[in-house]
Parts: sequence; structure tokens; C-alpha cells
Amino acid sequence: MKSAICIALLFCVAAASAAGHQEMVDLDCQQYYNSLDRCQQMKAYFCDHASWRINFFTVWMHDFIQYRSQQGLPSTDIPTCIQDECVCKHEDMKVCRQTPTGCDVCYCSDHQYKEMEKLVGVWQHDYQKWSNIQQEWRQIMSSSNNNSNGNDDC
Repeated sequence: MKSAICIALLFCVAAASAAGHQEMVDLDCQQYYNSLDRCQQMKAYFCDHASWRINFFTVWMHDFIQYRSQQGLPSTDIPTCIQDECVCKHEDMKVCRQTPTGCDVCYCSDHQYKEMEKLVGVWQHDYQKWSNIQQEWRQIMSSSNNNSNGNDDC
């Protein structure tokens, strides 16, 4: 799961050069990193993943769609929204952000979740679907670069 987060974050950084880039969201996950307490370590994990989801599905997705459109690259099938299974222990801590495709990406700002196994299932679904998109995108970019025939025009 961590490798998926790293890959997606690298993908997000690579897309940052696209015009109209939005700022990455910082959930201040570092505050949980150095604790030996199991609960704090779980908060660190959930915070990191919430940060990835927000940045991937809002910032990167925006840049991805805009870049693809500006470059005249072929469309890819973007997975449909799935019901967000984010249930917070404290209901008033739930925060949702809308993606460019109209989906809600939600997280608990205190990183305390109920039904964590459902949440992990949603995240695994995200990873599986978006790994396929990432592979397709790489093929498009590789094909696009090969078709440039040394043309260095921007």
C-alpha cells in the first residue's frame, strides 16, 4: 500500500508542471510520525493516506485532465465514483472535498475512523483502479514522446 502512495505522489509531483497547478494539501501528518503509541501510528497511516487521496483526486486529477486536454492527448477511462466509506468516530470531524469529476473525497480531520476495514477496502479499490489508469497514462505519454520525432517545439 505504501508503494502505491509513493508512486501516486511521484505521479502527482510530475504533473505539477502542468499549467494551472493547484497547491498540494498538507494535513500535517508529521505530528504523528515519531510516536511509539499504536494509536498515533495508526493516525499517521490514515493521515498519510488521506493526504494522498486528497492530493491525488483533487490536485493531480485537475492537472491530469487539464494537461491531457491542452496537449490533445487521448482520453482515458476515468473510474466512476464509489461510495465513500469514511465514517468518523466524531461526526463533526468529517471533511469532504470535491474532485474535478464530481466525486467526494472525505477524511476525518482527527484521523479517528469507525469501520476501518471498509475504509481500507475503498483505498484498495482506489489503488487497483488508479494503477491501471497510471499504466495507461504512461503508455500514452510514451507513445506521445515517440511520435514527436525529435521535434523540440513546446
